[in-house]
Amino acid sequence: MAKIIETLKKIPVRTYVSTVMVLIVIINYVLTAMGKPIINLGEETITYAINTILNLIFIGFSMWKNNSVTDNAIVADEILYMLRDGIITKSELEEFISDHKTE
Repeated sequence: MAKIIETLKKIPVRTYVSTVMVLIVIINYVLTAMGKPIINLGEETITYAINTILNLIFIGFSMWKNNSVTDNAIVADEILYMLRDGIITKSELEEFISDHKTE
């Protein structure tokens, strides 16, 4: 449990903001799709339910793949930002990798 909490502390704020925004969109979509407080099991309702479930699956998969959640992904983002901001060069990074590569 402590390892999970430590991992959650390392996740960037932008990832949390992105996740909250997606959840708001999902809630808004579900409420719009439902439209009525009475459960109607017609063809249209079943279509909405299936579409909602598929959208939730695809959004969840996309969130997992496109946001840095693991330690390795967070480090990779830091390296990307260092390259982008000119803190290190591509050749310096390649040299570092070749010096520390284990075969």
